[in-house]
Amino acid sequence: MKIRLIIFGVFILSTLVTNFNWLPNGAFLGKEIALIGALSLLALVSLFYKEFCIKIKSIDIVLGVFFIYIFFTILLKPNYFDTTKFFVISLFFLLYYYLGGGFFKDNKQVKDLIIIFLTAFLFESLVGLMQYFGNLSVPLSERFFYVKGHFSNPAPFACFLSFGFTLGSGLLLFYPIGKLNKYILFLLSFLFVAVIILSKSRTAVLCCLFVLLYSLYCKYQHKLKKKFVFLFFSGIGIISSLFLINLNTDSILGRFFIWKISLKIIKDNFLTGIGFGNFQPVYMEHQSEYFALVSHNSKEALLADTINFAFNEFIQLFVETGVIGFLLVIILITIILYNLYKIKNRETVLLSALLLNFLLMSQFSYPLNELPLLIILCTLLFLTRNYFSTIYSKNSHYGLKLTVLSLAIIIGMFWSRNTIKAYSSWSLSKSEAFGGNLNTSIRHFKIANKSLGNNGFFLFNYGASISEEGKCKIGKPILLKASKFYNEHYIWELLGDCQKTENFEEAEFYYKKAINMLPKKFVPNYKLFLLYKLHGKTKNAVYMANKILKKQIKIPSSEIEYIRLECSNFLSEL
Repeated sequence: MKIRLIIFGVFILSTLVTNFNWLPNGAFLGKEIALIGALSLLALVSLFYKEFCIKIKSIDIVLGVFFIYIFFTILLKPNYFDTTKFFVISLFFLLYYYLGGGFFKDNKQVKDLIIIFLTAFLFESLVGLMQYFGNLSVPLSERFFYVKGHFSNPAPFACFLSFGFTLGSGLLLFYPIGKLNKYILFLLSFLFVAVIILSKSRTAVLCCLFVLLYSLYCKYQHKLKKKFVFLFFSGIGIISSLFLINLNTDSILGRFFIWKISLKIIKDNFLTGIGFGNFQPVYMEHQSEYFALVSHNSKEALLADTINFAFNEFIQLFVETGVIGFLLVIILITIILYNLYKIKNRETVLLSALLLNFLLMSQFSYPLNELPLLIILCTLLFLTRNYFSTIYSKNSHYGLKLTVLSLAIIIGMFWSRNTIKAYSSWSLSKSEAFGGNLNTSIRHFKIANKSLGNNGFFLFNYGASISEEGKCKIGKPILLKASKFYNEHYIWELLGDCQKTENFEEAEFYYKKAINMLPKKFVPNYKLFLLYKLHGKTKNAVYMANKILKKQIKIPSSEIEYIRLECSNFLSEL
């Protein structure tokens, strides 16, 4: 038992801190390899325990139906993401769901799990503090961006810590604990919320606030009139939300614009969506089409950016899986929350508070795209599973357990080996390209392409490296393929650069595509201006020069000043 508990602790911490920073996208890759490695070790240790009982609970049926639907949408629709990676990571989350649900059954084991997670939250918060105070030379207004722990940016880091605050405050409110433990939990909760505030994540602050109000409501609803308690807490929540929103209205307006474009995609793909995992390229295509028809001097044009997520998991789910997938998830959430409400003890109230935390952050962030937050969700699901009735139970043969777990370990190890090898080749190709050794770089790119041919970032880097060296005939098809997996303005800029001397019409189309994708960018507009100059299209060049000079500047830079000066000089010389 203790060995498995230690491995669970290693699993949680390793998926936070592992970072292959010598490889492209090493932060994400490191966490994925750590997930597979730690769970493979856990599966290996579990083989020495003879108990093996297959239990199917009512929640498993709904979860199963949802994942079967996702599986078929991936098979039946064009998909523009790494499906192999998706299935391997999903297999290991299923393994975690099964092994965790089988191990953490009684209160003592759940208590050990709480200690593991509190340790992880404490570790990350201390890292965040060191990042804040270790960057004292950075202006105070910008220092928050460095407070991100082992995450890619402050938002998911703060959302991770919000679970620590919810857990700590929930234990303080609902559990009879000793005086020393109360002090420890109070200090931990205070530390978590302090670091969240330093990170300036409004989503995480809102989560902490609303979940605390929910916990207080559950705690004191029997002592006060329910109507009074509800109105009081609702008033505090609404006022605080308006205050936090007012701190950065551009950020909120930017999200509203993302949701506006997303709703247009939903309208066109209502029933089954655009296909699981296809949000980024499809969204950017629709954003480009939208700005082809509206003014480039609007507030929306200034706020539009390269978007990877919808900043609302429910909207993104609807976009990708349609109304069928959306309703399946709503049914799943309703069943879970209703079941917890029906039982209503301190354990279920704490679980519902943690689930509410996840649901709230899903409204404004992207927790399903961060591995540590996915681990928390999976943990909550297998703990919640204990409160559902068993509809099928059977003691199974040890040989079946041996076969299933061994197969999972082999798949994980094989995928990890091939992926690390491919990323190493990618890293070498980038180094060789930077050193001017194009032929050697292409050779390494081709090796990596065998495993990373569906990775948009890799294809983008591959095509860009070749195109920038003048090998446009080789780079063009790679860049066009990359745009299907990871669609951004720079790809279309490069394609325009490739065609500017050979094919005016194509170059013009590509530059316009880049402009419509991100209207606020000056460089694509400038390149189109230069294209018109190059081909003697003076009238068009004048139009572009005037457009550039009238363009709003979001962030001033020397590059923008140079572009504006070039346009002014051109117009004055006419």
